[in-house]
Amino acid sequence: MDALLARRVAETHSLQAVLNGVLREFDTGSTITRHGRHFCFLALGSDVLEIEVTYRSATGWHRFGQIRLCRDDVWRAAAFDDVLDFVIRLIYPEPASHLHCAALLDRMRSSCAGIAQALSERAPRSSGPAGSSAADPDDPFLAAEQAAVFGHFMHPAPKSRAGMTSAEAEIYMPEFGRGFALHYFLARLDAVREWSATDRLPSHLFSALADDMGIQLPDGYALLPAHPLQARYIRATGAADAWIADGRLVDLGRRGPAFFATSSVRSVYAPGLSYMLKFSIPVQLTNSWRVTRPHELVEGPMMAALASAWDLRAAEPNFHLVDDWASLAVRGLESDRGGFETIIRANPCQDSPSPLVQVAGLTADPRPGRPSLLARVIADTAASGAIGLPAAARLWFRCYLDHVVRPLIRFYSRFGIAFEAHQQNMLIALHNGLPVAGYFRDSQGYYIEESLCAAASQATALAASCRNLFYPADEIRTRFGYYLMANQVFGIVARLGVDGLLPERDTLAMIRDALQRTHDECGARGRAFIATLLADEIAVKANFQTRSDDLDELMVAGERAIYLRIPNPLASAGALHVAA
Repeated sequence: MDALLARRVAETHSLQAVLNGVLREFDTGSTITRHGRHFCFLALGSDVLEIEVTYRSATGWHRFGQIRLCRDDVWRAAAFDDVLDFVIRLIYPEPASHLHCAALLDRMRSSCAGIAQALSERAPRSSGPAGSSAADPDDPFLAAEQAAVFGHFMHPAPKSRAGMTSAEAEIYMPEFGRGFALHYFLARLDAVREWSATDRLPSHLFSALADDMGIQLPDGYALLPAHPLQARYIRATGAADAWIADGRLVDLGRRGPAFFATSSVRSVYAPGLSYMLKFSIPVQLTNSWRVTRPHELVEGPMMAALASAWDLRAAEPNFHLVDDWASLAVRGLESDRGGFETIIRANPCQDSPSPLVQVAGLTADPRPGRPSLLARVIADTAASGAIGLPAAARLWFRCYLDHVVRPLIRFYSRFGIAFEAHQQNMLIALHNGLPVAGYFRDSQGYYIEESLCAAASQATALAASCRNLFYPADEIRTRFGYYLMANQVFGIVARLGVDGLLPERDTLAMIRDALQRTHDECGARGRAFIATLLADEIAVKANFQTRSDDLDELMVAGERAIYLRIPNPLASAGALHVAA
């Protein structure tokens, strides 16, 4: 795609996310229907923004056509910067004096530029130990991880980034589809801190990796893999100079197998390895700096140990926990932009008999001229089953509810453990294109009822270092309800609707039916949660307000983001609202 067209497409999708956020969080606007076309109006003093609504969604994931601006009683087509200027003035009554105004505007523009860069044609890159290589086009896991070119559908700056150059983005952002070698160091073992849910420590695992790469480990040293961005930061700041000078740290450079960024950017995947790696990187993506904090190094091993002690993995045959079973760090090289923190995650693709795809990849808007990944999956299902597309879509969604959504609710009902089950954290196993199981990943995304704190501490000593995973039941219902329903399930509802595969009235009715059946299978905890999902209002995360306040939610005590309540489409399935 040439640069001019890429820019136009990027602006269209960027404004879609911006305006959906405004309509949800700041101003629902007024609506009219004129000659069969739907319009939403936002007023700011004497200025009026007219937005053509080409697809109205009960979930709030609307699609927009032409946008016009009326100023001084003169109507004209609104350019990208016209809309951003209008939105800034709507959010900040006195933008010139507001501390975060310029930062938000810069983030929205840079996000759009990042999308345009990903859409533009890219020169092929050579593979090699220190270079990059293209992903296998037949790997369904990677295809889904790399599909979210446009980012979060309800965020004002979904592809904003700081701490990474444009050239680095082409290598390390997943949508560019490039693999890269990691940067390796040797570190004295007495400086390495390690945590594990098993008898196998990270240094043992990386010793085997050293053998595979032909590296002979000196006695008393451990191999440390690092993300190239983090290695660059550590060397550039001089933090490790003294360590390298006296031999406590040895820089081996970039080498070894190619790894590929997953959708979180800092978690990387190498086909064929039994594990994935999650690093600290000195990069701010959307709202937060992607740095692993000390307590996060313990949370993964703690949850893996708890899963074994409480036999959590056997509870739901169709639901699987992806363990972040071990981690390491180097004493004395920590910083506010991270050091050598590394989390080791099991590679679920190794054990799953069916291909795994993340939900965010299924729901992502496709590149121009292509169908969405979910539409392709359903088309293949229809063809293989010799059934029509609507029937295939209905079958797919029913399997998804039965094998992914309902097991999550039953699990919470039984154990009091819930999940940050947003689209990036949930993987779906597909057999002949149909969902057969769900996988949850991310040790930061567990919510355990605080009444279970003592029992968890008895099950594993690591729980004493993970108090921030324990929450009051009402707060868990709010968070779990947003991530599971408003983010994940409603995202699929909107995708099916936008693609013309299944009307939202039908999918919302199917959700209500699935929740009723699950209600009958649950105890009091699960039934209270289902009541939350069917209430007149549902909690949603205020991504726009979080960004406009320049809030890094991962650095707030308890990682407590801003939430607000909106009309719940499940309370009256079938009712469509221009403003969700």
